[in-house]
Amino acid sequence: MASETELREQLATCARIMAMQGLLGLHGHISAYQPEAQRMLISPGSGSDKANLRAEDMVLAGLDGQGLDGKRPPLEWPIHTALHATRADALAIAHLHPPYATLFSISRREYRPITMHSGLFGKGIATYREAHLITSVERGEKLRQAIGDKRAAFQRAHGITVVARNIPELLHI
Repeated sequence: MASETELREQLATCARIMAMQGLLGLHGHISAYQPEAQRMLISPGSGSDKANLRAEDMVLAGLDGQGLDGKRPPLEWPIHTALHATRADALAIAHLHPPYATLFSISRREYRPITMHSGLFGKGIATYREAHLITSVERGEKLRQAIGDKRAAFQRAHGITVVARNIPELLHI
């Protein structure tokens, strides 16, 4: 398992790459979970310059969403805590707002992986049908139920949440 320092560096690098690819947008965020300590590192929310995030900008938070280092996690922290707390494979999570994912989220069609790279989504991608922010533990739990054992869920008219086993895998997805 990577140290906190290594996770901070990996998370900051991943956030910068995703920001430069137009995936994070103003409100997107990514996290890495430390199961032995039951806490997460999460990128800051809106108002942060995501293309220039550094390791020290990452927020350390508990599964209750409370910042442990004097910084405040993003508004939609319940997305991350609901999944980190209940899925052993959810060691890295991204909540993104890429335009194509948002378009898929409003379609009434099943997503079917057709390329080699989309094989990670062999079980499909769930759809969370409620069009609102995930700002409460209850909504986080509803999203977790919608995702089930899948790797991702489209969030209606909002974006996508993706589950990965580590930060490099999150970047690949």
